[in-house]
Amino acid sequence: MHGEFTGRGECLLLAITLLSSLATWMIGRRVRAPASVAAYAAAVAVLVADPLLSSATMHRVDRVVGVAGAGLLLADVAFMVRFSGLLLTYVLAAQPWSVRHSLAFGGSGVLTAVFVLLWLYVKMLDLPYHLKNPWLKAHL
Repeated sequence: MHGEFTGRGECLLLAITLLSSLATWMIGRRVRAPASVAAYAAAVAVLVADPLLSSATMHRVDRVVGVAGAGLLLADVAFMVRFSGLLLTYVLAAQPWSVRHSLAFGGSGVLTAVFVLLWLYVKMLDLPYHLKNPWLKAHL
């Protein structure tokens, strides 16, 4: 899913990102209040998630934050928010809210939080020196 893009590919990715975010924002303008908030959140998540499809951008995020894998974590969480926001927009605009919807969205939120907490736990583990040093790891 993640890969390297050429300069033209990066521009195309950004154009698709802006169009997708604009379309989601326009949907949010057409629906009532709870659905519009979900659509606006999905539109912002599109602006975060789509540019992170490029591995170069993910590596830039890793360098800025100083944590390896932070870009991939941000991409995963942003895609989760994006798709949950789109689904929530549809549910709130077209159907009455039910217990199934509460369980689905609550469960996805809990699973996302568990994923982030476990990721942070693994990042905080004290690894042996030969696993911390990338040169030694590559030559073992």
